[in-house]
Amino acid sequence: MNLKSVVCILVVCFGFYTQAQPTNNRSFGINGQNGWPGANGIDGAAGPQISVQATGEFADYDIRGKNGTDGTPGTNGQHATNCVQPGKVPFHLYGAHGGSGGSGGDGGRGGDGGMATIFYQNEFDLKNIRIDAMGGLSGRPAPGGFSGQGCQCAEPTWLAYECWWETMPDGTMARRCEFLRYYCYNGRNGFNGYNGVSRGDGQWGSVALVQGQNSIQPSLTRADIRISQILTTQITLAYNKWSIQKGAQSLLAPSSRVSDNYEKFEGRKLFPVIFQWTAPRPLQDFASDMISLSLKQDQVRALLPENIWSDIRSTVDEYKNTIFTISKIVRESELFDLEVYFTGVNKNTLLIIKDHAGVSDSVNTTFNMHLEADTLFNKNLFKGPLPERFIKRFADRIEIEIGKMDIKDKYLNSGEALILDLTVQRSLGEKSKVQRYEYEQTLIP
Repeated sequence: MNLKSVVCILVVCFGFYTQAQPTNNRSFGINGQNGWPGANGIDGAAGPQISVQATGEFADYDIRGKNGTDGTPGTNGQHATNCVQPGKVPFHLYGAHGGSGGSGGDGGRGGDGGMATIFYQNEFDLKNIRIDAMGGLSGRPAPGGFSGQGCQCAEPTWLAYECWWETMPDGTMARRCEFLRYYCYNGRNGFNGYNGVSRGDGQWGSVALVQGQNSIQPSLTRADIRISQILTTQITLAYNKWSIQKGAQSLLAPSSRVSDNYEKFEGRKLFPVIFQWTAPRPLQDFASDMISLSLKQDQVRALLPENIWSDIRSTVDEYKNTIFTISKIVRESELFDLEVYFTGVNKNTLLIIKDHAGVSDSVNTTFNMHLEADTLFNKNLFKGPLPERFIKRFADRIEIEIGKMDIKDKYLNSGEALILDLTVQRSLGEKSKVQRYEYEQTLIP
């Protein structure tokens, strides 16, 4: 009996073996593909909106919402394939996994019932009006697909005899042999797909009741108008006032299917708008520009384009007219069409800000100035906000009386050079913008 036979007897008869390390593993088979999800059902269309007259004769109106369509099932996950387990290999084995089933499609939501506006003179005529505004039914949800099966182990465990070389403590190589135990692990089955859900039935539609009229105009809460038309066009914003009441089913024919809440017309509220133009600029300079009017919480608001600055104020007179007065208006592009230069000497020295657009009488203008004499060390003459007493304003220019400021005459003599760093801030209404000018000039009479 040789050594190998003795070792075999010890392993088989007495269980002398070593379990292989779990890191030494491989898989077998091919994973099954997952199933495809089912398509969701299509939501049902809402019922129509109609207007009807209650004349006393029986009339039947069908404004039901449409049913949603059914979802489609998810497809099944595929079984793992090529599930032949290799025999007595020197490594652990893991079976391939089965595919998961696809989720089922949701049922489409039922469409909401429509809305009927009923015009009537006598309330008892409503009893001859039958309205079916039932919501559509939800489509049926579809089931998810079934799971696929993973590869199964034909032989759960086995022994394999292995030899290898090891380095001994003295540095020599020694051959070592052992029986190692290996295991096979079944592949995981996939998961069943989720079933679809119902998105719900549509809501029942409703009615709106208008007594004493055959029609009503729609609400008008927004309007755009050209500036060229604001003085000649009558503008009136309006909204229809409704109250929410209960008991619609008791007012209509007994077999009606509508929401019990209904809207009752209470009247139309008007907001006439008048414009006044008091700006120094002619209206025709802005003839093609638009003003947007909006009505919110019983207040009319006027909004000009972003690139137009204005002082526009509103009042409400005793006749409930909203009056907008435009007293100042400029284009943003005109604000800084400025030219800066000095003129005069000594007490007559002026800093001129020439306004080529001629809007200085329409906007508020403030200045922050740093003025230096062009000397060896650039003598500081003034720094800070300009006091109003030194500023004269005209439509086409602004004059700053440098000669009247607390500056020694020697720095304002003819031939002296001044260095200017001027920050100009222009504002109108809620808008404001700043621009900086740097300039250097030699004074001349």
